[in-house]
Amino acid sequence: MYSAQCIQKAGASLGESPVWDPEGRQLYWVDINNRHINRLDLKTGDTFQWPCHTEIGCIGLAKQGRLIAGLRDGFHYFNPSNGVFDLIVDPEPDKPINRLNDGKVDRAGRMWSGSMRDPNPDEPLGALYRLDSSGNCACILDGIRIPNAIAWSP
Repeated sequence: MYSAQCIQKAGASLGESPVWDPEGRQLYWVDINNRHINRLDLKTGDTFQWPCHTEIGCIGLAKQGRLIAGLRDGFHYFNPSNGVFDLIVDPEPDKPINRLNDGKVDRAGRMWSGSMRDPNPDEPLGALYRLDSSGNCACILDGIRIPNAIAWSP
């Protein structure tokens, strides 16, 4: 039997999207409501937090030490070394009430994320998007209420 142990009292309002960086031995996660990206360095025990300009729903590992972040206003590259967000694409510029929610990077390096209406996700106004490494974004499925628990098998 295994037992769980708390390694970080994050105090998040709505913690989501845990991402493990095996090279850096760092754990990243987001706090949607407080608009932060967080990192725990397991080598040093240090934590760090970066503010986001709007709600952030998910992150994934990208090349060159960056993250791909899904925010209310689209997909961004995020550079933890300087805290800068660079917009890649906003898949829904005509839906400012929507935001990107859960998302994951697949084995091909593509970021998949779903959008949802926020607040009041009662109407199926969201969609599932796939962002490739060239910055091309495709809508794969629409009519979604709350996209969540995107995961891949090995």
